[in-house]
Amino acid sequence: MSPERITINDLPDCSGLNEASTLNYFRAKYSLNPLMKNRVINSFEELLEKETGFNAENLPPQLTTTTQTYGEITFTVESEKRKKRPQLETVYEGVKNYLEFLEEGYNQRIQRKGVKTFEGKGYVLLEEILTKISELKQEVSIPEVTHSHSNNFAKEYDGTSVVVPISYPITLNESGALLYVRAQLLSGKLEEKVVKPFENLLKEQTGYDAKHIPSQMEIYWTQIGSHLFEVRTIPESTVRYAEIITGLTKPAPKKIREDSKIGDLIRINEGLPLDSEIVAQYMPRTDEGRAYIRIEGTLNRLKQLKEQSTHETLNQPIRYYPVV
Repeated sequence: MSPERITINDLPDCSGLNEASTLNYFRAKYSLNPLMKNRVINSFEELLEKETGFNAENLPPQLTTTTQTYGEITFTVESEKRKKRPQLETVYEGVKNYLEFLEEGYNQRIQRKGVKTFEGKGYVLLEEILTKISELKQEVSIPEVTHSHSNNFAKEYDGTSVVVPISYPITLNESGALLYVRAQLLSGKLEEKVVKPFENLLKEQTGYDAKHIPSQMEIYWTQIGSHLFEVRTIPESTVRYAEIITGLTKPAPKKIREDSKIGDLIRINEGLPLDSEIVAQYMPRTDEGRAYIRIEGTLNRLKQLKEQSTHETLNQPIRYYPVV
């Protein structure tokens, strides 16, 4: 017989790497929270967003606020058209490939628009590079609608239990609204006091953290009663491509201070001061009132920015084998 509803109760706080906390971790992470997320939280938010009338085919013209009240709870949904965060690695590779294309053509004595020779070196019109970066950003930017939610629910509710519907869907009414906020609170409590503390204790057993990263992947095994855990500590190099692009094109603020962060190309284009070592790479030149930068030096600076934007990070996925 299919159940109509399931009651989810709060769990005790994590008390260490023991059997009781292990069972509670398993229930919270793999059973209770996913059930509340799928059957209540995500479903109710989808209904709230649908009520705004905005979606991928009907984008809001500006930031639009929609309020919906069910019983004593008022929900506020802010809908906004945004460009999906561009894949800036694609932008970086596009700029790099373009510069290499210009450099190869110059070395083969192929004449290209915007490319000139100064003191025996190949230069490209600064406007061409700025335009290329802008075009690449546009190519990987797709408009989408984003929704953010808030409500005026007074959090006196202790979050000790939630009745999750199984055989019927949650609806936009007073009972559905109350169920949603209760599920949110209980789910958050379980994550903060059961799941995260237990995982943090497991990761601490490895002896590694963000300040102590191994040179290669290390695997740590631990058994708690009849439960087996595998924690993999994986060193990773993460390139923050946003840092590279902003390092080139971050606009100047209205009030420029000595410590203002402004992109290299913007500084050159607007005649702003730039570190002498960086200037030595671009070696900017002006011809007929238009700025040019050295192709080879710009490529080197691009690679330098990538090195500076590459950070060592730590990935510690946990694999759980219950009741081995």
